[in-house]
Amino acid sequence: MVKKRRTGQAIRSARKFYLFISPWLVVFLLFTIIPMVFSLVMSFTSAKVTTLTTRPLEFLGIDNYVRMFTVDTRFLRAICNTLIYSLARVFFGVLLALLFALLLNTKIFGRKVFRTMIYLPAVIPIVGSTLLWKLMIFQDRNIVSYILSLLGLGNIDFLSPSMALGTVVAINIWSGVGPSMLIILAGLQNVPQDLIEAATLDGAGPFTRFRKIVLPMLSSTLFFVLITGMISAFQAYAEVELLTGGMSETVTMAMLVVDNAFALDAYGIGYASAQGWFIYMLTLVFTAIFFAVSRRKVYYAGQ
Repeated sequence: MVKKRRTGQAIRSARKFYLFISPWLVVFLLFTIIPMVFSLVMSFTSAKVTTLTTRPLEFLGIDNYVRMFTVDTRFLRAICNTLIYSLARVFFGVLLALLFALLLNTKIFGRKVFRTMIYLPAVIPIVGSTLLWKLMIFQDRNIVSYILSLLGLGNIDFLSPSMALGTVVAINIWSGVGPSMLIILAGLQNVPQDLIEAATLDGAGPFTRFRKIVLPMLSSTLFFVLITGMISAFQAYAEVELLTGGMSETVTMAMLVVDNAFALDAYGIGYASAQGWFIYMLTLVFTAIFFAVSRRKVYYAGQ
């Protein structure tokens, strides 16, 4: 009798659980699972926007995937650009966020104001901040060139082939360092102070305390910031498109996916879907590498 009651309670609890999460499941099914399955099917066809509803789909097998690495040299360039952009943005962005977090974790005058100032760029929409930077550095008479002329550095072409990608990275680090800084700052405030005080009494200096105590205790937070930053960087589109307009030195994989999907003279939705799935698989590979490294290098509380 007791077992029947427990079974009935478990069934009712399961029904309530699925009832409460059903809105999320419906949205996840409609806007994630179904589009993913549709794009996977399209990646093996010759589908185009102009002929999607007027012609029967032609099955191409893996031709779209082969074309990416044998014919489409622009996509190969986009892979290199995206990897360089992602690694540079994540490495320097996390490093700068860590330095800001360490500084603002100390009792300095006006630290609340500094926290607000550093986080403020993240509040501005990416389109607005990108257009603002475009006005500041890419116009004929802009404020950055004026400041550089006052310093005697002359006029610098930030869109030259040698500087364009670095300019895009720097601008996106500026807009993304705020959220990373806050997450790392929250992790710093969870580091047990008794460990730091004990190390100080033992004669450990600031660098030793950071390397032996703070950094290991902060490793799980840094891991989260690194992996989310890398996933976001692989999807870079609007900020690069608005700044450079898709020049070959800065074109990214996501930009080519959009171009091939909707441009009239492009390969079409089928080829764009194949490119999108390549980006997805590349993201999975990097995520797996991060998790493999984290098993040995990341410390979690309770381990």
